[in-house]
Amino acid sequence: MRGSIEVNAGRCTGCRLCQLACSWVHLGLFNPDRSHLWVKVDEKRARFAVEFKETCNKCRACVKFCAGGALTIREEVTALGQAPLG
Repeated sequence: MRGSIEVNAGRCTGCRLCQLACSWVHLGLFNPDRSHLWVKVDEKRARFAVEFKETCNKCRACVKFCAGGALTIREEVTALGQAPLG
């Protein structure tokens, strides 16, 4: 799957469903602390920040279960303006 996961921090509610989904898909555990991403409090901006660990393989489980719509996929575009196959 190509494309990058984009974060709209203004839409993040801090619920950590993305972390639960990630840990369940990869480890069979509901343990957000063992997921491949972090949801952190950005105290300066009074909102949440989502950061991906180097171990993230962009499986998109976090995007699928993001309740606030803060995580989306930005598809790569070829020179002809079409999304690549694969």
